Amino acid sequence: MDAREGELINFSALERELCAAVEADQRYQRENDAKLRAINQKVGSYEEFRDIVLSCHLKPLERKDKEGAARKQPWNPLVSSSKAHNSLLSHSNTQHPVVSLATEYPASHPLASQSFQGSPPSGIEH
Repeated sequence: MDAREGELINFSALERELCAAVEADQRYQRENDAKLRAINQKVGSYEEFRDIVLSCHLKPLERKDKEGAARKQPWNPLVSSSKAHNSLLSHSNTQHPVVSLATEYPASHPLASQSFQGSPPSGIEH
């Protein structure tokens, strides 16, 4: 009797190993294609080349993702969460400063940026 006849094959481990190998091969192909594209584009620096290779797993948004679709995540989930507000209030006796939550959302990126930097946007008084 051969020693291997008594061993059982662990099919779940074999499947995990196969999936990992297939994923590694797909990653290699994506990165290699990105390297070839970067060389064909004649990028100006190694940083640009590296950025192209590191971002090869990203997929572009489709038109339906950008236009008219409802946002699934709020702009700032901490502000809209009452749990976060309650947790901030409960930690007010600690050494961390209490963050005051905004009651209005900024309408645009410049307004949000100005609000974050602490300067009032032009035309709006605090």
